[in-house]
Amino acid sequence: MNRFRSRYGQNNQDSRSNADDQNTLMSFPHSTPGEMESVFSESSTIGDFERLGFVNRSPRFASNRTVIFASVMLSKGFFAWENQDTFDTFISNRRKLDKCLDSGKGWPLFHYVSVGFKSYFRKSTPVSKIYKYKVVDNDKVDDIKEPNKELLHQNEKRSLFKVEFCNVFRNVINSEGIVYHKFVCFQPDGIRCSVLMMNSIGRRNTDCQVYEPITDSLLNLRWIGTTGYTSVFGANDLKLVILDDQVPHLSSRASQERDNDRRDSQRSEHARSQSKMPVWAMYSRTTSILPIPRHRVLKLATFQISEVENAEQVPFTSELLTCMSMYLHELESRKERRSPLTSAPMISMV
Repeated sequence: MNRFRSRYGQNNQDSRSNADDQNTLMSFPHSTPGEMESVFSESSTIGDFERLGFVNRSPRFASNRTVIFASVMLSKGFFAWENQDTFDTFISNRRKLDKCLDSGKGWPLFHYVSVGFKSYFRKSTPVSKIYKYKVVDNDKVDDIKEPNKELLHQNEKRSLFKVEFCNVFRNVINSEGIVYHKFVCFQPDGIRCSVLMMNSIGRRNTDCQVYEPITDSLLNLRWIGTTGYTSVFGANDLKLVILDDQVPHLSSRASQERDNDRRDSQRSEHARSQSKMPVWAMYSRTTSILPIPRHRVLKLATFQISEVENAEQVPFTSELLTCMSMYLHELESRKERRSPLTSAPMISMV
């Protein structure tokens, strides 16, 4: 994780950030024409984009990953698997983690748990906790630095642990009209990393800033489609957009300047539609007519994310964005469960 902290002392610029504009279109199965397809720009945008004022520092992505969200009957909260293959292995192993450990794959990546009512009365209490499943060799058990590690299973060679990975705190500032969602994550070396996600009260969409270590860039991101306090109905589809540098962003403006910046941006002749900006990830809630589980597992949603490196393990940045997506899934789907105007959310059969 030295790369992740390079912004504080080092200046690692990856060779992936080259000078040409990238014309790759990101198109996922749930995309709608003109709405879910965007052109990826390079870390240093040149050519027509820059001359028109569209400066976007999106990295060049090398691979895609589809994370599966699902719930297991008689288990609190819900889980995330790093890809479809591990999710299918978990089901074929009859949801037994010891068999997953023996087969070498199938255990979840994350377990999302809501804390409950006490978080509404104590700001120091997280509203949600996200736990991570880690497999290490038996002789490297002491290398786990994350807090609250719990041994689940162990065989002759490896051990499966469940560790505390992320705590989510929420704070509503009525005077600013902003809701702050703070993600406190633990890196493998035990160092804490805090990231803020913000949304305006009475407006859709949610902003955040995320550091991308490979290109050494601090990127302004926006979750398009989040409903916040604007609707009693939850969103089924979200997309994470990398904003152009000149687009106003909640984390980079003083509270008293945000409204003026938003109006100036709308009047700017150089501002382009957010649907044409680079898309980093997309969330889609699964729906079906018959919410009947098979194998005691309910598939809830998919989270499709692009990655800068074609790595076997899930990068820390992808883990952080997955935690954000799980949190937004809980916020949006909870509206459907509580609204008297709608029935329970429809969940696909696995």
